[in-house]
Amino acid sequence: MFINFPLRLLAGLGLGLGSAGAAMFFAWVIYLFAVPRSTVALLSLLIVGAGIGAGIGVVVAWLHLRHNRRGTTFVSAIVTSVAGTLGAFAGYRFLTSRGELFVEPDRLAVIGRPDLNPTQILLIGATVAANLAILGVATSSRFRRPNPR
Repeated sequence: MFINFPLRLLAGLGLGLGSAGAAMFFAWVIYLFAVPRSTVALLSLLIVGAGIGAGIGVVVAWLHLRHNRRGTTFVSAIVTSVAGTLGAFAGYRFLTSRGELFVEPDRLAVIGRPDLNPTQILLIGATVAANLAILGVATSSRFRRPNPR
């Protein structure tokens, strides 16, 4: 019972990072082919894509194999996607506090700080925030109702 949460958190980190990366790639492709060129559009798509991708990946890691309530799964997906988007935005704010963010369609960089990778920071911020959100949802639902076994 107690080992369940840490293992799901580790699985959530892996699935969250992977799906957030895939969602950011999808957002970048949408930017290249479907929206007008602006740095605000690119950053918005990347931040929202990372948040939604991390949220969905984390929810998949926390699904039960035998019993899933649709309402709880839907609320968890919404909560984790919003938290992931806020986490990616917090990563963006962290980057802008470290230096000027250089945005082009083919790369993101922090001017004067080659040691900071903006894509990694957005992914990590989104995934950690989504994991913390699902941990809060799981903990609150664990204390609300008894174990369904």
